[in-house]
Amino acid sequence: MLNETLISLCFPPPPCSMEMYFPQTDSWIGLAPLSVPRYEFGVAILDQKVYVVGGIATHMRQGISYRRHESSVERWDPDSNTWSSVERMAECRSTLGVVVLAGELYALGGYDGQYYLQSVERYAPKVKEWQPVAPMTESRSCFATAVLDGMIYAIGGYGPAHMNR
Repeated sequence: MLNETLISLCFPPPPCSMEMYFPQTDSWIGLAPLSVPRYEFGVAILDQKVYVVGGIATHMRQGISYRRHESSVERWDPDSNTWSSVERMAECRSTLGVVVLAGELYALGGYDGQYYLQSVERYAPKVKEWQPVAPMTESRSCFATAVLDGMIYAIGGYGPAHMNR
């Protein structure tokens, strides 16, 4: 089961590698690379598939490297060792929080390259769409998230001019 393994995901600069660690055997295996190499993304496991959400992608254009905050989402299938694109979020987000609650994926806050976000989106895999839900009370990025007793918690992080408690 994926919950019993550790996945090491890609961080630029290339070459990127994707690996999965099995603590039972103290071994690693290589995985297929993401189609969009990225960093500062959110990650969660839903229905035994790994979702990589948002982040920052580095692109080259005419020999110049530039960064782009992503709204793209990819899903890894362990049965086929392949990544597939999932519907994009409404907003670009890096340093976001990602959790799973009641069979749905939530993307919370983050940074879009200009603003710290308090917005929250929910992905329902059965209908294959992102929907806005109630925003957080504070704008934040680089924070911890957790689910407990059917509630989503956002803990700490940074806001526009402060550190959240």
